[in-house]
Amino acid sequence: MAFTGLLVLLSSTLATGIHQASPWELRLAAFNDILHLGRRSTLLQRSSFVKNLDYKIKLRVCSAYPADAPFEVLLNEVPIKEELEYKSCFEYTGDLRSGDNVNFKVAGLASGSFTIDELPQEDATLVLVVHRHDKATMAVSFMSHVFAKLSGPQVALLDAYQGSSSSVVEIQPKDDDESKTETLRYNSVMALDEATYKVTLAMGDRKQEYELDAQSDEAYAIIRCGVDSEILKSYKQELMVYPTNEKTAEEKLDKAAANQFVLSFSVMALFVGALVC
Repeated sequence: MAFTGLLVLLSSTLATGIHQASPWELRLAAFNDILHLGRRSTLLQRSSFVKNLDYKIKLRVCSAYPADAPFEVLLNEVPIKEELEYKSCFEYTGDLRSGDNVNFKVAGLASGSFTIDELPQEDATLVLVVHRHDKATMAVSFMSHVFAKLSGPQVALLDAYQGSSSSVVEIQPKDDDESKTETLRYNSVMALDEATYKVTLAMGDRKQEYELDAQSDEAYAIIRCGVDSEILKSYKQELMVYPTNEKTAEEKLDKAAANQFVLSFSVMALFVGALVC
């Protein structure tokens, strides 16, 4: 697999809380690995990832494919998501093996397939995005990125939009003045401080704002989606952010509940032990 360059957001005037990341820290995939479209001669597009069974691997699948009908997602022939709606994502933490296929179906019909070649020899988060191949057809394509395990938050800005409308994505620490606003490059990866950020999709005079609650040890995907088609149904240009604040809060509650269970079990064990004595 050829490496054509590293997608790192490099700037000498970064805003407070947004840090330049070195290639050794991020070990990012090259541009052709992140936006590998596979074979264009068929609706069944294929791309690839990496693998070692001894490490903790998270697979996050996002649909930036504008359509009313959801995807059914299967790992080989086993369903792992019954309905993946447009602008939604899910996380799979089960077993992954080299040669596995992540298959996509709509109404029982095969729509696309992503092949896992091999996985990183370290803890990692894999992001797989299914999106429209072009604005004139219903064909699917994939883009992917592998996040290495780092101590701080990471964000990948991926562009799945199909259309002629231009836009820029800006980020700034929430509640700070606009002088600390940075313009991000599509299909790049950056490291952030742990904080809450305002993300803005600027489309000329129109702006859409989103919130990114960047937590330590977490990897985030910001995806520009939508399609401007003269033939098929059009969908407005907007951003997806995953994981969301709701997911992060839910994980914190689950972790707190698990810790509370362990504590309660330990207290009960001590109480039983005292009775026995």
